Amino acid sequence: RFKCDWSSDVCSSDLGWSPPRFESFSNDPARPDRYRSTEQPKAIKSISINPISINVESTNVESTNPSDPETTIMENNLPTSRRRGLVALAAAGTLAALGLASPLWAQTWPAKPVRMIVAQPPGAGPDIMARYLGDRLGQVWGQSVVVENRAGGASIPGTLAAIKSPADGYTFYMATGGVLLNAYTFKTLQYDPDKDLVPVAFVGKAPFVLAVNPSVPANNLAEFITYLKANPGKVSIASEGPRNLGGMMVEYLKVLTGTQYEHVFYNGAAAGIQDTMVGRTQATFQSATASSPQVRAGKLRALAVTGGAPVPGIDAPTLKSSFPEFEYVGWYMLYAPVGTPGDIIRRVNDDFRRIFKDPEVAKRLFELGPIVEDPGTPESLRQFHRQEHANWSRLVKATGFQAE
Repeated sequence: RFKCDWSSDVCSSDLGWSPPRFESFSNDPARPDRYRSTEQPKAIKSISINPISINVESTNVESTNPSDPETTIMENNLPTSRRRGLVALAAAGTLAALGLASPLWAQTWPAKPVRMIVAQPPGAGPDIMARYLGDRLGQVWGQSVVVENRAGGASIPGTLAAIKSPADGYTFYMATGGVLLNAYTFKTLQYDPDKDLVPVAFVGKAPFVLAVNPSVPANNLAEFITYLKANPGKVSIASEGPRNLGGMMVEYLKVLTGTQYEHVFYNGAAAGIQDTMVGRTQATFQSATASSPQVRAGKLRALAVTGGAPVPGIDAPTLKSSFPEFEYVGWYMLYAPVGTPGDIIRRVNDDFRRIFKDPEVAKRLFELGPIVEDPGTPESLRQFHRQEHANWSRLVKATGFQAE
């Protein structure tokens, strides 16, 4: 890094060189604009680059010919603005000469389309959110946001695709709490969510909805539990499987209610919702983002929602009101591969905060179901991760699920 102290006109570089300080050739009237260095050149000890600031640690080295004025003269004592420009140019030139100049200095990000990976198929909550918010971000950035679905495998293929992508600011990952849940449902995992991914922005909480086909003789949760007990093993509930948030909640509901039913796994929320609407399964447990349109259209009947408060637009109480232990809620988070430049992460975080303030976006997100709060800060997002690790660990233990 370079760091320039404008008050003293000193600029230094980790590259092993720093512009020396200068004094006037006052005894050379023929050269009133030329100046002699008062310091030895500096040697480079180490280098690290940040597009915003530049610092360096250096050591003195012996000049090859300190008596030669042509090797030690440079322009100085110019107007401040010109001196700063010269120093900055010297710094950038040194970086460029060594092939270390950041591409962000040469172009405005983003200079090409941005990829957003989703680990679920089209129609799932994260896919819906990624496509809508990606479109809005694309309008802000002046570049398209391409959503890439890497579905299946408990979100692991999609997560690995994001982690292994270049950390250049052109790949992001719209993930759910499942990215942490996997740490407790697999004995070995090919990634560490806390070390391999960088939280960029908290997109919103994603309550889950327990909904039934309208033909099921239950208008509320109590009636549904009675129905399950009267028909042990005959009712089927659709989800994406116990290694996904909705599926884990299906298993937890079984523990809390003491009922028996068939848990049917689907590769994606849309397929499970569709089968529940046509009656192949009697109920489904999916995110509000994926199921709320069908609930509002009367194709599904919502019986309860997860989280600590009712979901706007869905007329159903919380599961917590009947079972205080049932306080779990899903969420959406935008991540980037570790190593992504910090200035890009901050830019994206700021842009999320900006679009969330748009009344049109707020209205649409209200319709989609997630509870949007604040994109958060690096520290708040790390703290959130710690809390969620504790939540999902507790949920997996409560269901009796054995990691494999």
